[in-house]
Amino acid sequence: MARNQVKAKVNEMLNSNQFNDSEKILLKCPVCNIHNEKKLFLNFGWNEQEYWLYECHDCDTFFYNPVPNLDYRGSHTSSDVPLRNYVESDANIQILAENILRSIPSTGATSIVDVGCGYGFSLDFAKRVLNLETFGYEPSYYGRAGAKELGLTILDSYIDKDTKPERKASVVISSEVIEHCGDPHAFIEAMESQLDTEKPGILTISTPNKAHLTKDLQNPQNLAILSPGAHIILFSKRSLELLLRQHGYSHIHFYEVGSSISAVAAKQFVEFRSAQDALELCKKYYRLALADLSPGGTAYTGFLYRLYRACIDQGDYDSAEQIFIQYQFPRFPSIQEIQSIQNFDDFSNVTVICMPLLAYYRAMHLLNGIGDHQTAANYFNLSYSLCRKKLDVAPSVAVGEYALLWWAKFHAALASYYSKDNETASKLLRDIPMVRQGHSEEGAENNPPVSSDLEIRIAELRGWIDNSEVSTLPTPKPKSSFMDKILNRLRSR
Repeated sequence: MARNQVKAKVNEMLNSNQFNDSEKILLKCPVCNIHNEKKLFLNFGWNEQEYWLYECHDCDTFFYNPVPNLDYRGSHTSSDVPLRNYVESDANIQILAENILRSIPSTGATSIVDVGCGYGFSLDFAKRVLNLETFGYEPSYYGRAGAKELGLTILDSYIDKDTKPERKASVVISSEVIEHCGDPHAFIEAMESQLDTEKPGILTISTPNKAHLTKDLQNPQNLAILSPGAHIILFSKRSLELLLRQHGYSHIHFYEVGSSISAVAAKQFVEFRSAQDALELCKKYYRLALADLSPGGTAYTGFLYRLYRACIDQGDYDSAEQIFIQYQFPRFPSIQEIQSIQNFDDFSNVTVICMPLLAYYRAMHLLNGIGDHQTAANYFNLSYSLCRKKLDVAPSVAVGEYALLWWAKFHAALASYYSKDNETASKLLRDIPMVRQGHSEEGAENNPPVSSDLEIRIAELRGWIDNSEVSTLPTPKPKSSFMDKILNRLRSR
C-alpha cells in the first residue's frame, strides 16, 4: 500500500472514530488466561482487511481478536521480493548473534535448536563462529531458501510438544516467532520438547515489545510491530515474564534492543559465558560466509552490505576501502532508473533492496574516509531518492528508510557545503520540512518527523553557511550509534 493510501486510510479511520478506545468486550487473554472485559486499543484497516487489537490490563498484553488465520507454508512468505528484503536488509544479524551469545552456558553447550529459524542466520552464525551443532524448524519459504543457500539443516515443519526432536539441545532459541502463535503456552511446550533434559535447559525468546507501539500507522516501525494478518500477540516484559514463570522458569534475564525484548530463561541457576564482542564476531561471520558464496546472490549482497557498514560504523575506513576493492559490490542505480519505479517488484528489479542504506554508507565512506565531498553528496542524494521511493512503494518494510530519509538529505547538504557549494547546501536544507511527531506543515503530510537531534544539526549547518566558515570546520565524523539506533529498530527475526 503506497504512503498516500496509508494516509487516506488513517484519515478515514480517524473521521469514522475507528480509533475509539472505549469499546470493551468479554475475552480470555491467551497469556494469563483471565476471562474478563478487555478494552479495545486499536481498530484499523490494512490491505482490505479489518483488525481489532485488545489490551489485557491484568498482564499487560495486546492481542488480536478475531485471531488472524495464516499458513506460513502458503503465499505469505513465498515471494522472492520479501525474502530479498529480509536477507539483504531487514534481518538484524547482530541482534540475532547477541541473543545466541547471551544464551550459551560457560560449559556443556554443544548444540542449538532454533524454532522458527527463518532464513537461518542464527544457526549459521552458531555453526560458523561458535562451532556448535545446529538444527532448525521453519515452515515458510524462508527456511527452504536459507537451508539451500547456507547449507543448513532446517526441517520444513511446524512443531508442537509431541514433536520428536531430530536432536536435543541444551539451548533452544526462537526469534520473533511467539507473537505469531495463538497459544503461547503450547509454543513454550513445543520449545521445551527440543531441550536435552540431562543438562540445564535454556530457552531464549525475542519478540516485539508492545511498549514501543503507538497508533501512528504512518510509522513503519508501528506497522512492523503490528504486522496485521501475521502477528497475534504483542508482549511486554511483564507478560513475557509471567508466561515463562508459569512454565517453571525462575531464572530470567531480559534485554531490550530497539523495538524488541529478549528473555534468556532457565529453571535453575546457569553460569553463562563471559561477554563477547558481538560486532567483531559478526564481522568474522560475514567474511566466512562471503568466502563460501557466489557474488551477486541475495545472501552475498546482504553479508557484504553488513560487513561494509560495520567497518564504517567503527570509523575503520581503511578496512572499508579494502572491502570495497576486494568484493564485488552491486551496481548503483541512476536517478532516472529510480524515478521509473512504480511498485516494490520494480524496485527489486532496478536494484538490490539494501541499496538505500548501502548508498548512504558509501557516501559516508567518501565523505569521511576519502574526502571526496562532491561524489559523497551525489551518493547521499541517491540514498535519499531510494529511501523516498521505498517509502512510497513499500512503507510497511521501510523502517530503516523512514528513519534515514532526512539524514541522507542533511548529509547531502553537508557534503555540498564542504565542496564550497553553499547555494546547493542551502537548497537541500530548505527541502527538509520541520515537521515533528504530532505536528505537520502544509505539503509535509507524507514526511517522517524530523528528530530533535537532526534539527540541531540543521541549525548548526545553516549557521556555518551563513558565516562561510568552511576553512575552520573540523572534518565531519558520523556517529556510529546513529545508524545502530536506526537499524536496531528493524525486525530482528
